[in-house]
Amino acid sequence: SYKLTHVELYSKKKPKWMMEFNPSGTVPFLILRGTNQNPISILESNTICTFLEHAFPHSGISLSHKDAAYWQNWSDQRFNPIGKRFVNAATSNSESNIPKNSEFYTILSTLEHQLKSEDKAFLLGEQFSLADCALVPMLLRICSEYRQVKTQFPLLSKYVSNVQQRGIHCQLPSSWWWWW
Repeated sequence: SYKLTHVELYSKKKPKWMMEFNPSGTVPFLILRGTNQNPISILESNTICTFLEHAFPHSGISLSHKDAAYWQNWSDQRFNPIGKRFVNAATSNSESNIPKNSEFYTILSTLEHQLKSEDKAFLLGEQFSLADCALVPMLLRICSEYRQVKTQFPLLSKYVSNVQQRGIHCQLPSSWWWWW
């Protein structure tokens, strides 16, 4: 079982218990409490997902694909920062097309090409992987706010549909999206 605790990230004084487990004060982090052990914390999304995949090997998330680490890193180092910059700088209507000469269009084209290389349900094939875990939160946000992404990038649209059919959704209140 687990307990989800909301922490006000912009508070100057974060809860003492949080700072004891995570002195950097960043999220997400996971606290593990064993029966006879001191609690430990695991920081950062990819590290948490990798831990959970190893701890629950029958979860349906594939760690074994040879390219999963590459795409996790690509998502963290390229897609998420570029997506964040695009969303924060967007001044146009969300109904507008993504400009073809933009860095954001290029990064979405990279994903479209990856999905085109073979008929895939997910980024690396037919099984949901840690690469998808790294990509999905930002992509779902972008597709929900910029509906033209689905029109301009039909394979990304199909991918988002596959992810949602699998039962993966970002179920955070919309105001939480603006944490950056």
